[in-house]
Amino acid sequence: MNKENLSNNLAWISGILDAEAYFRNISKMPNIVFVSTDIDVVETVQLFLESGRVIYKEPRKENWSGTYYTQKNSLSLKQKLESIYQYMSKRRQNKIVEILGYVPSNYTYEKLDDIAWLAGYLEGEGSFMKPSPSLPSSPVLQIESTDEDIISRISKILGIKYQKGVKPRKENHKQSWQVRCRGRLAVRWMKKLLPYMSNRRTIQINEAIASLRVNRLTDEQIVDIKVRLLNNEKCASIARVHGTARETISQIKRGLIYNNVN
Repeated sequence: MNKENLSNNLAWISGILDAEAYFRNISKMPNIVFVSTDIDVVETVQLFLESGRVIYKEPRKENWSGTYYTQKNSLSLKQKLESIYQYMSKRRQNKIVEILGYVPSNYTYEKLDDIAWLAGYLEGEGSFMKPSPSLPSSPVLQIESTDEDIISRISKILGIKYQKGVKPRKENHKQSWQVRCRGRLAVRWMKKLLPYMSNRRTIQINEAIASLRVNRLTDEQIVDIKVRLLNNEKCASIARVHGTARETISQIKRGLIYNNVN
């Protein structure tokens, strides 16, 4: 990751701060705290905040990772909060209004780079996973959050539907929402996100991409699959017939892959 470039990329900054930052007031001044196990991510946020030094905290348990953090407590943060306000989740926007005491309105709307914003958010909250033994050709890209507006936004960028996550264990727990994609579609997005990611995430993504088993279907197989889909045969059933992943059949059905074969 290029720390200087990303610290000036409002899309990436908005994504990572929405995912990981703490926003609060201290002594009637805005305060932002950012904590991560990845020093390169913290140093990038530090450049944006123009905060003090990055501090390392030892892990509290033997099998935990140490963390790095930076923070800034200053009236000068008002301008930075105003600059990111329009791109944040509803929950974060409400917090920013609470801190500032007003709704930011003195800004020029600028459409953000969706890829950079998504990379920033997934840097904090995403999962990049190698395939499971039951689906050896399907690396996974997954995001789960209690902010439905964020998940809906990611869903639109990825072009796939989102769904409810695990049912809350307690009544006072919030419902989570989830977006997940597998296989070639996941790999395609991982490759797009890769230039924006930290060293740790880069390793995760490269391992996930390398684990993809490419069992390319023949033209005859693809034609047969499309015929079966037209006859409303289930994706799982077609996948078993052709020895491929159900997600691959689903992607063919949605027109995401093998569009050149009819």
